[in-house]
Amino acid sequence: MCCAAVCAVVLTAAAAAPAQAAQDSDETPGRHVPAALRALVPAGQELLAWQRADLNLDGRPDMVFVLQPLGSTAYDTERGDAQRPLRVALADARGRLRVVAGN
Repeated sequence: MCCAAVCAVVLTAAAAAPAQAAQDSDETPGRHVPAALRALVPAGQELLAWQRADLNLDGRPDMVFVLQPLGSTAYDTERGDAQRPLRVALADARGRLRVVAGN
């Protein structure tokens, strides 16, 4: 799935649930990162941004998130322009997240 398609799905899902999207906004101070999402972050990486939405309309909260190397800034002169992979994780019937797409 290309990034444009993923962005379109995320924006559509967020528009369909504005109250939830506002509650989970990245601008929320002290925003809690769910343990299920933290478990998907590999060693040496950290979350840059994430959003909860029901991407596949199954009634379960899915996640879209962007990773970056630990300690990165918008442009890190020592590391160059760091890779920031986008990941899509869908929740199964038990609520466990599984990464199903990324770049």
